[in-house]
Amino acid sequence: MYVKTMMRISCYLYTRKRYDEMMLMNYQAVLFKSFNEGLHYYYMKGLVAHVIIVKR
Repeated sequence: MYVKTMMRISCYLYTRKRYDEMMLMNYQAVLFKSFNEGLHYYYMKGLVAHVIIVKR
């Protein structure tokens, strides 16, 4: 249930382009549930989006 909730919140934050919040939340979630690839997926999506925004 924890992972499913985190994935839904991550999707919501990603669609709203709130990458910093999403990365922070997913970083903490990965520390807690390190073997879930979905949490890593959203963390990486946030990192990539953040880098693209910074480089503009």
